[in-house]
Amino acid sequence: MTPLRAAGPPFRVLVLAAVLALSSLAAWFIAILDLQPGEATWLFVASVVAAPVVVRLAQRHIAPLDLFEPIVLASMVYGVLFIIPYGIAVFFGYTYPLLPSVDLTRGAQAVVAGVLSFAVGYFFVLPKPLVWQPQRRKVRPTRWADRRFLWVTVLGYCALSIGTYVFFWFPRAGGASEYLELGTGFAGNVSDFQGAGVQRAAILIASVGFFLASTHVLLRERVRLSDWTLLVLAALASLAATALARNRVFLLWNVALPVVILHYGRRPIRTAEAAFGVAVMFALAVVFTVVIRSPTAFVSRTAEGPIAGAADFLVVQAGEMFVVADIVERQVRTTGYLNGSTLVATAVNVVPRGIWPEKPLSAGEVYTRDFFPDVWLAGVTFLGVPWIGELYLNGGFPAVLGGTFVSGALAALLHRRLVSSGSALAASFQGLFAFSLFMLITRGSLQVFSYSLVWGVPLLLGLLAVTRPRRRGSIPLRSRVPTTRTA
Repeated sequence: MTPLRAAGPPFRVLVLAAVLALSSLAAWFIAILDLQPGEATWLFVASVVAAPVVVRLAQRHIAPLDLFEPIVLASMVYGVLFIIPYGIAVFFGYTYPLLPSVDLTRGAQAVVAGVLSFAVGYFFVLPKPLVWQPQRRKVRPTRWADRRFLWVTVLGYCALSIGTYVFFWFPRAGGASEYLELGTGFAGNVSDFQGAGVQRAAILIASVGFFLASTHVLLRERVRLSDWTLLVLAALASLAATALARNRVFLLWNVALPVVILHYGRRPIRTAEAAFGVAVMFALAVVFTVVIRSPTAFVSRTAEGPIAGAADFLVVQAGEMFVVADIVERQVRTTGYLNGSTLVATAVNVVPRGIWPEKPLSAGEVYTRDFFPDVWLAGVTFLGVPWIGELYLNGGFPAVLGGTFVSGALAALLHRRLVSSGSALAASFQGLFAFSLFMLITRGSLQVFSYSLVWGVPLLLGLLAVTRPRRRGSIPLRSRVPTTRTA
């Protein structure tokens, strides 16, 4: 891609101005509000998380804010799932049930180090945002296969997921009603369901059919009623399959990925639309958690009412900050540094433990076994560990700094490659990339590798099957394409 050039202050000036402005604002609030040390620390951490977004907002003379650019999306994920629950705990005294007495200050140090290092790695590769400009096309954006073949592919993916429930999961549980009464969490947490990784992966394939149908509707020049019919059928099958998995992430991103495809394949999502979408996803998470997973999700300890209930729901259900703080606080006296073994476990995850009994444990398995032996003995083999927590398990703060820097640089490289490609495949993979980044931040390397593989390979094969090579000289997408703007 041609290097971007634009009028305006140098990038280092923007970064310095953002840091100074946020630091001054935080200091002003601390002074006038007479905050306690824990509250002041929270305000500082919140300022650090917001800084990358402030930098991109200051660069609006180059390009509008891209809400799904990795550096912006990462800040939003940290803000919603780390900073807001952290603030509720600090200012209102709510606690995470699994770790009621953890010192959040230590976790805040690790999060600050990780967020800043991720931003440095990302801005090192992509200091300026990619510029978009609408462009009219002379040819059709994508040459699609016959619609009948698309129907077979999409419905075949959906049938694979539903069939896995009907012919494997339900019989193994003793029937559909018994499966639904297994309790909270995914059935894989039950000992009788261990060792069924292929079957667990198969239930997610319906989502790929939904993504294919969404991509087809969003990027096709002339959409027919039959295309919408296929999309509705795939959406219903996908929502049913992900809901039966009892995992909020599958259900929520099943809804969110088509939005990312719309953003990069058709038109940008506006800030107001994104805020509305976050509110809708929060409502879906509440309903899903209360109805399907745990009717006791609201256990407010300090007040009553809808606001107190929503705040407590966030703290109880989003424990990422508390897990990081627990790892930093207890690492030294609980277990030694793992020196990268969890990353090896991620790389060899496709090898069944039956073939390799001594295969390294993942970060979630190590954390559960060593930090919560009672939970481990009860049969729960995996508690989620965020990326920063996993890096700290492997090597403390040096590992956090190095790992987040590398992941930030790789995120920038991949984002630039996908945006510059502009193909239907790239637009679809932007959605998968957004999901993968979310999973990396909140659940570490194993989850992002596993689910990117489970969704990515079928999505790639499906798109290659239902599209045809572009004619020579065609412009890939009916959407914005990266360009440059000179002073």
